[in-house]
Amino acid sequence: MKKSMNAKMDYNYFHRKTSVQTKTIGKKNYTYRFLVETLNKYKYKDKEILDIGCGSGAIDFYLARNASYVLGIDISENAIKKCKESSRLLGLQNNTLFKVVDFPRNFIKQKFDIIICSEVLEHLKEDELAIKQIKKMLKNNGIAIISVPSKNAPLYKWGFASDFDRGVGHLRRYSINDLSSLLKNAGLTIVEVRKIEGLLRNFLFLNRNAGKLIKFLKSYLSDITTMLDKALILLFGESNILIVAKNKKS
Repeated sequence: MKKSMNAKMDYNYFHRKTSVQTKTIGKKNYTYRFLVETLNKYKYKDKEILDIGCGSGAIDFYLARNASYVLGIDISENAIKKCKESSRLLGLQNNTLFKVVDFPRNFIKQKFDIIICSEVLEHLKEDELAIKQIKKMLKNNGIAIISVPSKNAPLYKWGFASDFDRGVGHLRRYSINDLSSLLKNAGLTIVEVRKIEGLLRNFLFLNRNAGKLIKFLKSYLSDITTMLDKALILLFGESNILIVAKNKKS
């Protein structure tokens, strides 16, 4: 999500073909696997959750069956429209809500147990403001789960990700120190740092043709591909970073 009118038009265009969700994802869903693992680890059951840059709402519908309440926000009117349709189709209207919000210029005047900001910061001109707004919206001892593309990504360092970054609206990439400093400067405490994507997984998401294979990576195929990808992180470095930060009571 970006905050300008042009960005809003861009993301509406991007989401023009976003599909209505007809079923909720599983915990081994390849696209959301690491995010689901992290949310399960920090026990989202009966929690109030905010998803910034919710897109199709796939992760929100997964959470909604056990969370107290899930709010998804996005700058794209098309995305939010599809989320609302999906919510009705899945029978999850009672504990999901979706709103068009121009974040971080605008934010939700409500506090949450968990805030998800996955693959969003790199699109925002004012990333420092975004983290400050996230802190404002966190309850005492609430957690923020932030994921971003890494400067250390092999395909990025080798010059194969520049066109992709421009095409999807990435303004920057982050190192672990970059993201950690942003969170600490906003008054958040780092709880966990994860390197979550290797060369193989990154290639599948960057390459349109190869990416068509992702929908077939289920169950044991997802397990095998993930094991191989983790080995590639050790060899070549990570392509994405995930940090969990807590709003500790002072």
